[in-house]
Amino acid sequence: MLLSLERPTVPEWIEREVGKMGGKSPAGGPMYRIVWGASKVTTPQDVTDHYEPNRWHLEKWVEGHYQHAYKFGYCPHMKEGEKRWCKSCMISGGEVFPLETHFPIIEKVLVMFVRTEQLQRSSADRGAKMERDALFEREKQKEEEAGKVFREALLGNLSAIDRVPHSLSPRGAKTSMREVDMPLHAGQIRSKRGKRMPKPNDFKQV
Repeated sequence: MLLSLERPTVPEWIEREVGKMGGKSPAGGPMYRIVWGASKVTTPQDVTDHYEPNRWHLEKWVEGHYQHAYKFGYCPHMKEGEKRWCKSCMISGGEVFPLETHFPIIEKVLVMFVRTEQLQRSSADRGAKMERDALFEREKQKEEEAGKVFREALLGNLSAIDRVPHSLSPRGAKTSMREVDMPLHAGQIRSKRGKRMPKPNDFKQV
């Protein structure tokens, strides 16, 4: 099989539009680019299902270099309203087209790739959010469980303290020690003989 020496170039306006639609790669260049197959194939032995020498191809930046993403072609035999290629074009991959007159085909393919990537990122983001939410929920449950254990331990200690006999207790409470009545106000304080202690107001000025 002879390789074509033709090396058509991509018009600048198409490179610009492809760059806008596909965005920038981590290296700062375009995420997608259009290449002529013969620029990737140097000998007949290099011809593979990925690159055909006499056809336009789409490449995508992946892990530091460009990889084959799509092989362009179209079916000129389709009638108006038909969506399926003819059998011959399905087998051959379609016929080659000039970029300038068939840019809508390139645009349609790029939109398909970009939307697919957006859906994948959105799905990955939702998955990451679900993992974060699950982690937060597990941590919250751990905190609540730790708080419950602490409260139960604290209440247990308070119950033990309540069972310890007190030397002083409120009026009417019984303890294992001698009961002591605590005065509620100064008027209840009495002397050793049982008489009520005078209040400050009981003293008259002379």
